[in-house]
Amino acid sequence: MEMEPVHLSQENGRSVLYADQVLKDGKLIGVSSGRMYSNYYRQMISLCSIDSEFSAIDGEVHIIWGNPGTRQKVIRAKVSRFPFLNEKRNEHVDVNTIPCGALMK
Repeated sequence: MEMEPVHLSQENGRSVLYADQVLKDGKLIGVSSGRMYSNYYRQMISLCSIDSEFSAIDGEVHIIWGNPGTRQKVIRAKVSRFPFLNEKRNEHVDVNTIPCGALMK
């Protein structure tokens, strides 16, 4: 997988998305973006896309935070599913049973 990290900057008054490298055993397996601190979980959360072979829940990966050429930090992370809340989920709903066009006139 060939990926170059993209980092947050301002161009013409607009924010540009950044992404950090996600590694497993030193191998680049994906990119991470949108890191934030969760007051609910009292820990950092980061949304990432990784190769499916490394997507086992609770698997450990490493994320390199920081711009290339500047100070960077390697962060340990655990793979979790998204969304990570156990709210009512609709993944098993048969969408073919939803009336189509019956209410539209």
